[in-house]
Amino acid sequence: MNKHNLWKGLIALQAICMIVLTVVVVVKVVPVGDKPDETPIKPDHGDSEMVDDSEIAAVVGNKVITIKALHQALVQNYGEDMLNKLMLRQAIDLETDAYGLAVTDEEIREELNERMAGYGSDFEFYTTMKNQLGMSKQEVLADIKYQLLLEKISIREIYVSDQQIQDYILLHPGDFAPQVHIRIAWIVTGSEQLARLLLEKFEEGESFSDLARRYSEDEFTAASGGDLGLVEARDPFIEEKVLKTANSMAVGAVAGPIAVSQGFAVIQLQERQEETELDYNRQKERARRQIALAESSPLSEVESSLLHKYAATVY
Repeated sequence: MNKHNLWKGLIALQAICMIVLTVVVVVKVVPVGDKPDETPIKPDHGDSEMVDDSEIAAVVGNKVITIKALHQALVQNYGEDMLNKLMLRQAIDLETDAYGLAVTDEEIREELNERMAGYGSDFEFYTTMKNQLGMSKQEVLADIKYQLLLEKISIREIYVSDQQIQDYILLHPGDFAPQVHIRIAWIVTGSEQLARLLLEKFEEGESFSDLARRYSEDEFTAASGGDLGLVEARDPFIEEKVLKTANSMAVGAVAGPIAVSQGFAVIQLQERQEETELDYNRQKERARRQIALAESSPLSEVESSLLHKYAATVY
């Protein structure tokens, strides 16, 4: 399984497992002309005994949702997935301790950088993980750690020769070349004349993002100031003429008009990120890992084998 597909699969599981406890906000709609009733509604405990405030998770109208009821619902709906995840991590810990396997901080940083590719900043990446998946920074790092440990377990007994490594590096030069990412913003217009006018406005001191919001005809980027996001310098989804121009520009510079499929574009290079080239030892280790993973059993089978080996039992 390709490690990026594995990451997507793990993310899907993480999205199910990470439950964010939210605050229930009760809104009372008041008919026009009536004053809102400011008298608090007392929770209705029904025929049961009174519930202490510390046992209440939320109140809707005069109905109480207790922490116990919430816990039972979470266990019923998500408990199996979360329990399986906890058992698997315990099994991974036992196996790595038994064979002296570990991941280094450098390995975690390298994997983290690959996951962050395409995000504008660390903050943007972690904010997305939190908002979409309910994962904190610590949970993201733990997810990376256990994925790398599982991979090391799966390839522990696989032998890769030096010749295989050299052949892989020669056949996959793109895997080891320094990666360049650029952030481009653009303004798309229907006429070359308007595009030139906007260039003049920018040179006179007007904000590029403000001009994009006012004049750009690209409905997908106009509201965000023309931002196309942080992309690879060879991104296949951006027109070649735009990329070629952007790659030759200094950060902050503006160029155009460029004839594009939607009309004429004025672009600004807003950011450039360049990775350092991997030294040969790191290239060899990356190649060895990729070759071994291609020859190993699917990681889902490795997980099942670990749970069986350590007699994981649900009570």
